[in-house]
Amino acid sequence: MNLYEQWLEAKEIETKAQARRRELEEELDALVGNFGEGTKTLVDQGYKIVATQRYNRKVDADKVQVLASELGQEKLLQTLFRWKPEVNLPQWKGLDSEIAEYLSSAITTKPGKVSYKIEKEAK
Repeated sequence: MNLYEQWLEAKEIETKAQARRRELEEELDALVGNFGEGTKTLVDQGYKIVATQRYNRKVDADKVQVLASELGQEKLLQTLFRWKPEVNLPQWKGLDSEIAEYLSSAITTKPGKVSYKIEKEAK
C-alpha cells in the first residue's frame, strides 16, 4: 500500500471515529443535561465524568463603543474587553511596500499546519 492509499485509509478511519465520538457525546449530553456555563461533575458506574461548557462570545466592537459612549462609560471598555487587531490580508497585500515593511515589526507571522485533501482519481 503506497503513502497516498495509507493516508486515505487513515482519513476514512478518522472520519468514522469522529462520527462515533460525536454520537457518544450526544448520549453524554443527554446524561449530563443542560447545566449552563461552567463545569459539572458526575460519578457513574465507577467513572468520574467532568463536563465543561464554554460559551463563545463575539463582540461587535463598533456597537459596543457606541453603547458605552451613550452611557458615558468609554473608560470601561479597556477593562471589560480585549481589543485584538487582526491583519486584513487583502488590504495588507495592496499596501505600499515601505509602509508594510515598517509595520511588519509589529506583526508576528507563524506558519500553520499544512492540511491535505487526497482523492482517488476516477477511472
